[in-house]
Amino acid sequence: MSTAVIATIATLFSLLVSPSSGAVAADAPAPVVLIVDASGSMVRDAGGRSRMAVAQEATRAAITALPTGTPTGLLVFGTGTGNDDRERAAGCQDVTTLSPLRPVDAKALGAAVDGIRASGFTPIGPALRKAAAMLPADGPGSIVLVSDGVDTCAPPSSCEVAAQLHRANPLLTIHVVGFGVDDDEEAQQQMTCIGGVGGGTAVSASDPAQLSARLRAAATAQRDGVVSAQGMNGVRLGMTLAEVRAAVDGARVGTPTTSGGVEVIVVDCGWGKVELHDDRVFSITPTDASTGTAEGIAPGDGIAAFIRLYGAGQPQPDGSVVFPVTSTGQTGYRVETDGTGAIRTVVVCRCVAAAQGTSVSTWEIGFDGVGPLQIGMTLDDARAAVPGLTRRSDAVWMLTAPSGKPLLSAGFVDDQLAVVQVGSSSDVPGDLRQIAPRARGILLGDSTGLVTDAFPGGSTSAASIDQNTRYIVTDRAGRVLSFRFTYVSGIHQDGVASIRVEDGSVTRRTDVRQSFALILP
Repeated sequence: MSTAVIATIATLFSLLVSPSSGAVAADAPAPVVLIVDASGSMVRDAGGRSRMAVAQEATRAAITALPTGTPTGLLVFGTGTGNDDRERAAGCQDVTTLSPLRPVDAKALGAAVDGIRASGFTPIGPALRKAAAMLPADGPGSIVLVSDGVDTCAPPSSCEVAAQLHRANPLLTIHVVGFGVDDDEEAQQQMTCIGGVGGGTAVSASDPAQLSARLRAAATAQRDGVVSAQGMNGVRLGMTLAEVRAAVDGARVGTPTTSGGVEVIVVDCGWGKVELHDDRVFSITPTDASTGTAEGIAPGDGIAAFIRLYGAGQPQPDGSVVFPVTSTGQTGYRVETDGTGAIRTVVVCRCVAAAQGTSVSTWEIGFDGVGPLQIGMTLDDARAAVPGLTRRSDAVWMLTAPSGKPLLSAGFVDDQLAVVQVGSSSDVPGDLRQIAPRARGILLGDSTGLVTDAFPGGSTSAASIDQNTRYIVTDRAGRVLSFRFTYVSGIHQDGVASIRVEDGSVTRRTDVRQSFALILP
């Protein structure tokens, strides 16, 4: 069995039990329900053992690492039927409660996990609903899904179900570990979407060592005094300043400064420095130099400990190295070492650059830009980051799909990137759907409901000329993320035709809109 897959599930598990908001030292851990995929595909080989055997071992390790007293439930799907189409109706309701929500009992839960036998369908949506029903309806709680494939019981899609559950209880977080899905684009997209709209995280485990470390981290992230992929001591990456103040008593807020058009605020929480960029937590630096990670890596260890789990990392100009800790997005550990290669400090941050040479479909769309294309960068930097960009005009550079359709368009003002658009407002996504970047799991072609669940609080506008409607959300810095839905032959398709991020202060100018006519219809 590969130890990396075990690591990912364990890491995620600790992320699950950390509350999404509230005071740093909660009296009791937030409840968590673990869902284990036992569909027929889990019998496939994973390094000499079945995927099911690897997942069982990882799950037992994660349960053992849960803080004492954590209310824990355990569900499994796929054990009650085969996966023949004649059994589909029963198989798509085949969700079994192995343990109701009760204080964690590692021995009893471990025995239940050992008894799982894989055979059936993949009813992810029904399993998510059943797990949510076990948790408080209006309080914090987490669901962890471990799965190796695509929901075989849609509609409704499991992503839509996750969005509905998180909307009904914003304190519910849904996390996903995709096991062995590296070569399955559809499964990756589905897992990313569930985590994105469910308010949680999505990570993938390609080998057992990675799985084991990440599951361990997930199981221990709530413990005070460690940093994890979500944050530290109840403060999470992406929180607003108001949320940080609510989570930390006596936080001292520094004077705002501006760097590169970004407002930076540093908050002293006593146990660490929290840095916010445009009112979102960007990094957390522990005050105690001995603070380690939820994976069990501590200052004084060799940097090889990170390399074994996360690969070579991304060297930074200041000599530190950033190690990505989620399969998508910008979250990572920034690690400084001394002259001997021993770890000196570990910072958790939203500082992971999109890897060059990787598939465009792995890029994330956010208020800062699209993958390596960051709003404000120069044309030369953009062309270096994405060598495939070709000139369409002085202001517009494009990346095209194999079909010849525009996959991505980048617009520049005064040699600075001001707007990036994925997809075309006039076309049905078609072949672009699986190869285009995504925003919190949202792909071209996804529905209005999924978009509004993933990005709440926006506004809708209608364009009379091209019959498109747009859903628009804006961050504190005035950057705009918009989703355009298209009509075809007068029929509303309710599918995202394009996703655009732009510097609102620049693209409001009439002369700029005219120069971007190709991509800002």
